Amino acid sequence: MKYWTVTLLSALLSVVVAACGGGNTPPANDGDMDTTESLDSDLEPDASDSADPAENPDLEERQEEPDIWHDPVPDDDRMPEAFEETTEDPTETPDLPPEQDLESDPDPEVDNEPEGLEDDVQPAVFCTRVDECLINEVCNFSLGRCEPRAIWVENVTSVFSFHPLAAAAGDQLVIDGRAFYTSLLGSFNFSVTIGSQTYTSFNLALADENRIVISLPSGFAGGAITVTAEGGAQAQAEGSVTVAATGVISCDGSTPAASGLTATALGHVGPYQAGYVDIAAHSMRLYYPSQCGGLRRPPSTGVWPLVVMLHGNGCNALNYEYLLEFLATHGFISINPASNSTNSYDEEVINGIAAAIEAVRGKELSSLHPVLAGLTATSQAAFVGHSRGTGRMEDVYDTRSAIRENAVASIFLGPVENGTKARGLFLLLAASGDLQALPGFMSTIYNRQDAPKWMVMIEGGNHSLFTDHKIWSGIGDQAAQIWRQQQHQVVLDFSLPLLQRAFGRAEPFAAQLDNPPQSSLYTVTHAP
Repeated sequence: MKYWTVTLLSALLSVVVAACGGGNTPPANDGDMDTTESLDSDLEPDASDSADPAENPDLEERQEEPDIWHDPVPDDDRMPEAFEETTEDPTETPDLPPEQDLESDPDPEVDNEPEGLEDDVQPAVFCTRVDECLINEVCNFSLGRCEPRAIWVENVTSVFSFHPLAAAAGDQLVIDGRAFYTSLLGSFNFSVTIGSQTYTSFNLALADENRIVISLPSGFAGGAITVTAEGGAQAQAEGSVTVAATGVISCDGSTPAASGLTATALGHVGPYQAGYVDIAAHSMRLYYPSQCGGLRRPPSTGVWPLVVMLHGNGCNALNYEYLLEFLATHGFISINPASNSTNSYDEEVINGIAAAIEAVRGKELSSLHPVLAGLTATSQAAFVGHSRGTGRMEDVYDTRSAIRENAVASIFLGPVENGTKARGLFLLLAASGDLQALPGFMSTIYNRQDAPKWMVMIEGGNHSLFTDHKIWSGIGDQAAQIWRQQQHQVVLDFSLPLLQRAFGRAEPFAAQLDNPPQSSLYTVTHAP
């Protein structure tokens, strides 16, 4: 299945069938959980980490950008009262793990410094950690840019941002905003105009309510971006997308450069940057450690551990970039093969996923794309699944012995799965407001797994916030009581240490697994 293929069944599933594969009756708790609940902490956020520009001078320059970057979530009668003041945290000062300053110069010298920059040119200010942005934003790690994200259903059509900023035919263009459609079949009733070219759901575009992905065709010429939403409302992006070269795009200072410095605190980017390429033959985007961030940037060559991300039903495969870009900065290759939305075993779907995995696993990657020359993925792989993606992960394990025997870790995000056992180190991240992966069902999944294993329950989170910008509403989710940024923080803070351990890498954050810090934002269950 190509990225841009949209079926009526998928659209209906995304709205009617609890999108990510609901229909499970939560079994009773098996009663053998070793549960350690965290206590509320009295720690207050450090002033240097404040999202309030008045308290954090580092944010002043970014505050002068166009207002669209800081639009609060609109006042809406469907929004909980806690979200009326969006410049403040809707929870009572959740205790996120304390940050430490990186021991690095603001403009470090690295071997891959871009050529041609004048000495008096000042580097751009890039976000380097998940909580460095305002509370209603997330960090786009490949661009080092803070971008707004919605957390619940909204009515006013807007375009927040797009990436990459320059692209060519064969690349995927991501457009973020709100209220692109609101009705059952609204995903078939939108259009995007870029310059003089118009795209719809029937010619290379795929939409969520808050995210549109366009596969750029031959003859792409760039230009201003205008979205015409269901019902005719229009919104225009700030700036225009330009045409990029078709091969390697040199580092030019417009995106963050690799620092070469190991992160000393959770949530910080690693020593590399996040590059990516789109592989149409396998309907996937591949993320890799690079010399600077963004589309088709020069890779940091070597052999890197492989992570496979499997998406949920009714959700675009490019909705987990926050996690895969972050992992790229820490030295991981990852792929996110797109598949049809199914609630049961589908041989064609599993064949496609397995083919994508085997095209990368244990391979030098230049045959997939010339930009990837010098990059090799390990034969061992770790898996991350969201919602029904965890079920497809189990289907791959059950039917592909070579992949199963080389799986070193399984991470379940809000899982809706098949009732079989995962492989390797096991981490389950759940959310108290998730209506598709109910807390009682999570206990049963956790109890089924072999140790070592961890279950993290995110208080006030929901099914939607595990993604970069998808929202399931109504029967699909409860309204979130925390921000998307906060749920992302928890996912990153536990996933990175687990993957480092699974692949036998250095473990600077081992304590996050062995002695999880207390937090009002989550509770942890652990069996060593």
